Amino acid sequence: MLTFIARRIAYSIPVLLIASVIVFVFVYNTSDPLAKFRQSKDPTVLVQQGLRVGVLEKPCTQIGVSEGGNPILKCHRTPAMKHG
Repeated sequence: MLTFIARRIAYSIPVLLIASVIVFVFVYNTSDPLAKFRQSKDPTVLVQQGLRVGVLEKPCTQIGVSEGGNPILKCHRTPAMKHG
């Protein structure tokens, strides 16, 4: 019986380690839905996409004007319980 328990524990340790790594990689890669827009030189793109995706919410305040004459907005993050 002791060998059975030891064998089960020996088999479960690599499974738990591999599962932990896989979950970490998925969570790390999907944690910021706006990551691809953060490299944009136009500051309005990030806010527009954040509002579209639902990560940001209105009301937004204008903090400046971009080179193209578009207003640069700063919006509040949506509370975590509102997502979904």
